[in-house]
Amino acid sequence: MADFTKAAIKWTSTGDTNTERVFLLDAPLRSAVPSHTRSVFTAESLDKANIETFTAGAGAHEYTAQIRYASDPDGLNEMIKAGTENITLRYVPNLNDPDTQDQVKLVAPRGGIRLDKDSGHLGDQTVTVRFRKTDEKSFGPRFRGTNVLFTYRAGGSMSDATFSRDTNSTAPATYATLTTGDGGYGTLSTAKDEKARIQWMSSVSSEGPRNFPVLLLEKARTNYVPYSKCSTRTTEWTLQSGLAITGGQVDPFGVSTAVKITDNSTANEFLESSTANNNVATTGSTRAVLSFFVKWDADTTASRHQLAEATGSVEVIDIELAWSSGAISTYVMDDGIWLAMEQYRDGWYRVAARTVGNLSTKPHSIRHYPANNAGGVGSTGSIMVFGSQVETL
Repeated sequence: MADFTKAAIKWTSTGDTNTERVFLLDAPLRSAVPSHTRSVFTAESLDKANIETFTAGAGAHEYTAQIRYASDPDGLNEMIKAGTENITLRYVPNLNDPDTQDQVKLVAPRGGIRLDKDSGHLGDQTVTVRFRKTDEKSFGPRFRGTNVLFTYRAGGSMSDATFSRDTNSTAPATYATLTTGDGGYGTLSTAKDEKARIQWMSSVSSEGPRNFPVLLLEKARTNYVPYSKCSTRTTEWTLQSGLAITGGQVDPFGVSTAVKITDNSTANEFLESSTANNNVATTGSTRAVLSFFVKWDADTTASRHQLAEATGSVEVIDIELAWSSGAISTYVMDDGIWLAMEQYRDGWYRVAARTVGNLSTKPHSIRHYPANNAGGVGSTGSIMVFGSQVETL
């Protein structure tokens, strides 16, 4: 049987506070069963109509579990001896993650135990222990059960894992990190070659803030928009006559490569990926996903974002975003299927939607309307855009 030695029970003896004692476990505690214990006293009325209940304190959370002792029976006895002296024990399920641990008191066994060396061939060299947590808190997901296949602590080593990816300026592998100044909403970052991406997500809502890390595992995809930043390059992006574009805006990376587009004409104006250099040239018989970063800038109450046939008026994705106090309040899908919205630093949102059916073989373009909703004409305002891309499914 393999000796994993990945878990341990630690304590400090009363007579030697400078020395930490460690009982290495062959494996994490087995068959752990959580429970709650509390002193409860009841008194029934003589007619059995009422029951009075008296409790002493808030109680405590406990669990019973089994420990294998084949490799270190003496260490097990020392741990139990410390527990009978009411010394606080620290159970560490994974020594590679020492910050995750339970401080417990030993409830049972409280006396000597018989370790039967002759029963080892039967695989039952185990002893049942009962631990009581000292923090009066309930148990985490490792006791409740979880659908997580594995966990990873941000900043830890993944030296045994291999990844194949080349990151470059035309095909960066981006992910959300937490940095100073992003308020916990995430800063866009670029992964290095052959390195896994540990992205921070939010368990609160898509609007953040982000509070737990996940490992991004995605299949390789191609972005069909070569100049995704919606830059001021007029050979790849076309402005309608009533629009103004201003470069050098702070983007979700925290650097100045985003653009601001302003509609002052109260007309139905948009910024469009155009010309053969930047049209979305995808093959037919495939669905597509449109994603982009967008940020409110001034005045506008609604913006519109489309993926449409470049030579016609057929929109395959048409998103209306309503803005309130600088934040997206609602959205309407006139065409396509809504996928997701994430918030990033400084009020940036990443929005994604996909087509309902397959694309035609015609070239498609992306259109950003800074001040437009179902009514279209009559609105003014400005937004910032960045990182527009189209991927096929």
